[in-house]
Amino acid sequence: MFLVVFFCYFALLCTQSTASLLTDEDDAMAWYERFNLEAQEVWYQSTEASWTYATNITSQTQDAKINASLVEADFNLKAAANASKFAWKNFRNATLRRLFNTVTDVGSDALGRKSKDKLLQLRSLEAEMEKIYSKGKVCNNTNTCFPLNPDLTNILATSRNHDDLLWAWKGWRNNVGRAEKEKFTEFVKLLNEASVENGYKNAAEDWISSYEMPVESFKQLVTTLYFELKPLYEQLHTYVRKKLMVKYGEDKFPKTRHIPAHLTGNMWAQTWSNVLDLVQPYNKTSVDVTPSMKAKGYNAMKMFNISEEFFTSLGLKKMPAKFWEKSLITKPANRSVVCHASAWDFYNQADFRIKMCTVVNMEDLITVHHEMGHVQYYLQYKDLPVGFRRGANPGFHEAVGDVLALSASTPSHLKEIGLLDNADEDYGLCCHLSHLM
Repeated sequence: MFLVVFFCYFALLCTQSTASLLTDEDDAMAWYERFNLEAQEVWYQSTEASWTYATNITSQTQDAKINASLVEADFNLKAAANASKFAWKNFRNATLRRLFNTVTDVGSDALGRKSKDKLLQLRSLEAEMEKIYSKGKVCNNTNTCFPLNPDLTNILATSRNHDDLLWAWKGWRNNVGRAEKEKFTEFVKLLNEASVENGYKNAAEDWISSYEMPVESFKQLVTTLYFELKPLYEQLHTYVRKKLMVKYGEDKFPKTRHIPAHLTGNMWAQTWSNVLDLVQPYNKTSVDVTPSMKAKGYNAMKMFNISEEFFTSLGLKKMPAKFWEKSLITKPANRSVVCHASAWDFYNQADFRIKMCTVVNMEDLITVHHEMGHVQYYLQYKDLPVGFRRGANPGFHEAVGDVLALSASTPSHLKEIGLLDNADEDYGLCCHLSHLM
């Protein structure tokens, strides 16, 4: 009903000739305010359906998620069409221009303008790949099967047996990567089509647009940063490779001189902190507080409570009651879930959650702080119009999470919360390697 009211209330916009765009900014603001109210409801319903699927992967929840996303897409496309009846690019009010820009740029929903069937295919592929990824397992010779979280993740992090590491790394890619390959190829094709429909050359240009700079300028910026970091990375890479050669033998390393990904302690080789014990150059106790956490009886709730205390000590907000009521912080035993840690904003100014299959170790303690950093950001902008309830750009949102997480992982803070016995003045110097990894 609310959709009917919303679009009929502005029937004038639906019949307005494209040759005579509306210019009254007061009318435009009134239109946006009504859109804002309706968008909160539609986006909440879609996000709730996505959450239900991510925390209980079944055919029924998958269908419900897809259907809700199509309802949201229909709403977004109609709203974009109505917003385009205004000459919003010429508005004097810069804030209003930005708000209308967020309405008219509908992302991958734009594929629905071209073909509703293709949009359905895109959403179905997305859900199907998420299911394959989340349910994927690797089975050994005794037919014992291991899911990614926590089993394979733990093997990559803690095993020091080369063959076991290679088995877990290759097995995951053989079972999950191959099952997704054709779907992913079709997904990319459709995503590019959606971006073209949305006015971009391809999906890459669409994503880069979030940074509000010309594509070539963005590429140049990234290239400059890459070459600035390259000398430091090459030194770090060379040092770590040498240490790992000592552990596993030079015959396990190719002549290309790269580090085999399965030896980095992480399924994606994106962080190397889990091999710190093999490469730490200083004769000091490791900053890894996992043993201390286990000795002190930490569980997932304790880790989340510690994280909240960190944020409130900075003068930031406590987690809302619904956060504790509705978040999923441990892996359920009786159903399949998407274990990849993520923070969620439900667009109703009251409901914010984290989904995470928390394991008691330092890596997950830092991840908890990272994800709660996202929620802190949500809480700060929750009262803004829906078009502004997002990061300044995708990288900025991640930067907020990482800055706060890194602050929580310093030796001085770990000592303050009772997880590290000593934090010598030179401890930070010796632990820089850990942070670089």
